[in-house]
Amino acid sequence: MPNYEWSEVRGVIRFMPKQGRSTVFKELLNVRIETVTIETGVLIKVIRMELAFLTEIAEFYERNKLVRKQFFVVGNSHKPLRQTIEMKNCTFEELLNEIVRVKGGGWLLRYSKQDTASEGARVIDLVL
Repeated sequence: MPNYEWSEVRGVIRFMPKQGRSTVFKELLNVRIETVTIETGVLIKVIRMELAFLTEIAEFYERNKLVRKQFFVVGNSHKPLRQTIEMKNCTFEELLNEIVRVKGGGWLLRYSKQDTASEGARVIDLVL
């Protein structure tokens, strides 16, 4: 796929477009999270709610006039997390990668196909 590039970051494959990547997604992935703890046994579907409502993510959504909602989760949403995740001063991308390392699978950011937000605001889905 000539329009994409990939790399490995601590055991997670990073697959990104070479051109035309949304600056909003780039900025979202670079949001710094001060501290986050996700306990062993928490269901993946619960993690999506915790991610969407992290203070730093909520502030990013407000600054960028995005609609804040629970992130969309596919696959093993009823699967419990196998080990506790504790991170400090990490980017949102680093946090997503750590979740993937623990739970398996991958993650994807995209604009919602059901982008029906009022006043032209965009909705972002995070598929975990």
